[in-house]
Amino acid sequence: MTAPRLRLHLERTGDAHFDAILGGGIPAQSVVVVAGEPGTGKTVFTLQLLFQAAREGKTCLYVTTLSEPAIKVIRYMQFFDFFDADRLDDRIVLADIGADVRGGPDDVLAALTRLVHQHDPNLVAIDSSKAVADLMPDSRTARSFAYELATQTSAWGATTLLLGEY
Repeated sequence: MTAPRLRLHLERTGDAHFDAILGGGIPAQSVVVVAGEPGTGKTVFTLQLLFQAAREGKTCLYVTTLSEPAIKVIRYMQFFDFFDADRLDDRIVLADIGADVRGGPDDVLAALTRLVHQHDPNLVAIDSSKAVADLMPDSRTARSFAYELATQTSAWGATTLLLGEY
């Protein structure tokens, strides 16, 4: 008798061609780094994925740090076909933790944890996670923060997208 084959659940990105390249989407409950130069579409890709998930009934949390304010993000997203204003606040929660970033890594982790407990998201996007690391006083602190963040995201059980200009 053969053991049942385990299948990895995948999150669709909202782009059928990209999903095909990825073998169906990105692994659910994983941590994915969305990296690129400024203007390469990291935020657009991520929001397209979140709107796709929201259409599937999933709750999404999009957190800005020291990048674009949420209101500016909404203003620009309205020009894309995937944008659906009815999904905002219903299935897609936008939050700004810029003040917490200035407070340091412990404040950032506390703010993220509070938001996750409050909204219980299936997907979490942090834009920009690199901006947080850039404010750390040294590489040891940045590495500790990255480890703690990875540990926290695993405990949340959500698919996590870390955006940054890497």
